[in-house]
Amino acid sequence: VGTIICVIAGATIGNRIGKELDEGDRGCFGHALEIAEPGQRITWANTASGLSYEMTPGAGSTRNGAQCREYTLVTIAGSQRSSQKGLACQSQPGVWQNAPAATTASAPTTTQRR
Repeated sequence: VGTIICVIAGATIGNRIGKELDEGDRGCFGHALEIAEPGQRITWANTASGLSYEMTPGAGSTRNGAQCREYTLVTIAGSQRSSQKGLACQSQPGVWQNAPAATTASAPTTTQRR
């Protein structure tokens, strides 16, 4: 599995991860969700913050009509590594929002108009 080095900015994500990442990091995160194959590791370094990231997009799915991707994001600060998993959904082209975890009890149902 190859590694892509992210140098593109543009997409945004929301919630907790969006607050931890700066604009360039959010761009790399969103770009990786859009183009990387499931399991393909994307890496980038933020020279301003001194942090490095390893992001691995997972399987894609559709949730409430939006394209979504699972992901694992590893933040590296010196010798410390912090990992978190999540699901991000594309709310519009180039815009990704962190999605709350779905549970069986609260999973959305599909309805059709008649």
